[in-house]
Amino acid sequence: IDNLAIHRKVTIISESYDEGKERNGYTPLYMELALQGDYQGLNEFLVDIRSLPTWTVVGEGSISRLAGQQDLVKAQLRLITYHKTGK
Repeated sequence: IDNLAIHRKVTIISESYDEGKERNGYTPLYMELALQGDYQGLNEFLVDIRSLPTWTVVGEGSISRLAGQQDLVKAQLRLITYHKTGK
């Protein structure tokens, strides 16, 4: 996620992580991200999520224009990455 943000010139303002409970052999990792950048960079960031080497989906998201900043937007995202539970 960090490298993807850097590549798309998007700044991660805040991030938090929470691991969920295993279900059907997979454990979810919930990521709450606040991102800032221009609209094109954020759009490309969202499109590129599917190219990550993990199974990562956008659970929720919102994008809003930053007050007083004509060309910058802020995104609040809840991403979920699933990883196989080793047994």
